[in-house]
Amino acid sequence: MTNVQSLTKLNKQEYEQHWEKWHEKREDAIKTPYGWLSLRSIDWLEDGKKIKIDGFPGLWGQSGNAVTYYPEEGKTVINRDQIISEPKVIVVDNVEDVNVEDFYYEGVRAQLIKRIGSTKKFAVRQRDPESKFRKNFTGFPHFEPDENWVLPARYEPLDHWSNITTKAVTAGLSHNETQIGNLYFKYRDKDYRFVVFQGHNDDSGWLKKRPRNR
Repeated sequence: MTNVQSLTKLNKQEYEQHWEKWHEKREDAIKTPYGWLSLRSIDWLEDGKKIKIDGFPGLWGQSGNAVTYYPEEGKTVINRDQIISEPKVIVVDNVEDVNVEDFYYEGVRAQLIKRIGSTKKFAVRQRDPESKFRKNFTGFPHFEPDENWVLPARYEPLDHWSNITTKAVTAGLSHNETQIGNLYFKYRDKDYRFVVFQGHNDDSGWLKKRPRNR
């Protein structure tokens, strides 16, 4: 991590080089095969029903906090490095946003996710490395780097973490984030505060605990 003292010691050329490396790293992260640019669809499950998702074999059914994937005969779907040959039941009874399980078919990932900030609990999110958005991505629009925006800030952790509901890019969906502190800084004699959330990795599957049937 680079602190503000080291940044302010850089000359203009050094600062621009530092910013370019950061910017390149940010774009590389979103261009990963299963990053946000690969998003193809998000299909919400309904309690008590089975649904078919376009572009991915098999059926998905929800019963309370249990989701069952029903494979399709003749189609090779991989989960945890194993071919799914019979229905797989996944129980997720914890109360938090979770990326649960990854299923793969011909390079496409169907990821079961749980989102408690929604009218429905579970969805299947498809990501395709061959997505047109990933292939056609030419970079983030941005302002030119300006060292005048390097500002000192003070971080204050919370004694007790707090849950905050935030909006999402998908209509009808919100996220429950965990606030762990605040970041305070001053700009042109005005005080500002940034809320600091606990970090998480949206790309990976659920590794904290195994489903009960495993």
